[in-house]
Amino acid sequence: MPAQRRRVEVFISHASCDEWVAKQIARRIEQFKVATFLSELHIKLGDEDFEDRLLEALDQCSELIVLLTPEALQRPYVWMEIRRCMEDAQASLGYFV
Repeated sequence: MPAQRRRVEVFISHASCDEWVAKQIARRIEQFKVATFLSELHIKLGDEDFEDRLLEALDQCSELIVLLTPEALQRPYVWMEIRRCMEDAQASLGYFV
C-alpha cells in the first residue's frame, strides 16, 4: 500500500507591512487549489495564544514561503518561523522571496 501523501499547505511568513504582497502571493497559490496560511486572516490580532496558534499552524503546513524584506529582517516572528521549520525539518524550507 503506498504511503499516504500529506496535504500541501503553504505558510507565508512576512512582516505586517508586507501584508499586501503576502496576500497577492497567497491568492496566486490558491488558484492552484493549494491552501495557504496568513496569520492576519487566521488568527485574531491580540489573541493571548497568538504565538502558540502561529506555531501550531506552522507545524500543520508542508511548505514555508518567507518574504525577506528589510522590514521582515527586523521582525522576531519571521525569525521564529524560519527557526521552527529548520528545527522540525517538516516543511520544505527553500522559498525565500
